[in-house]
Amino acid sequence: MFELNARAPFDLMRRFAPQMVARKEGWIVNITSKTAELPPSPFNAFERSSGVTLYGVTKAALNRMSVGIAAELGGTGVAVNAFAPFSIVWTPGAARTGMEKFRSLPEWVEEPIEGMAEVALAFATCDPDKVSGLCVYSTPYLQETGRKIMKLDGRTPLGDWKPIVD
Repeated sequence: MFELNARAPFDLMRRFAPQMVARKEGWIVNITSKTAELPPSPFNAFERSSGVTLYGVTKAALNRMSVGIAAELGGTGVAVNAFAPFSIVWTPGAARTGMEKFRSLPEWVEEPIEGMAEVALAFATCDPDKVSGLCVYSTPYLQETGRKIMKLDGRTPLGDWKPIVD
C-alpha cells in the first residue's frame, strides 16, 4: 500500500518536477483520502471494522509530501496540490472492498465522481503562483471557490446529484 499511495507519487514527482521547473510550468495533482485524518472518538463501526487504518496512514503521508513538495517548488511555476472526496465515491472497486455493509449507517454520504473530476481539472489548469500547496476535499472546495460541478461531458452542470446505489 505504501508503494502505491506514497512511493509511486513521490517517484513521479521526483522524475517529472525537474522538467516542469525547467520550463517554468507544471501541475502535480495527487488524490488523497479523508481516511488520512485522525478518526474521531468514540470510534464508529466503519473505523472499528473496515480495515482502513493502513490506507489512511499512506494517504496522510501523501498529504504531507504534497504540501512539502509544493513549498519546495514555490515560485517555480509548478503547482502541487492534493484533493480527496469528502466521502466515498461508489465505484466497482469500492464495492469489492466489502463496504456495502456500511452504506446503511446514518452518517453515510457518497460523493459523485464528477466532483473529483472537476477539482482535478481546476488544479491541472490553475495559476501555480496562486494555487499550490492545497490539500482539500473536492466538493467543498468547489463550493468555496464558486466552481460548478459539471457532468463528465464538461458541458452541462451536474445539478442535484443523488448518491449512486447499485
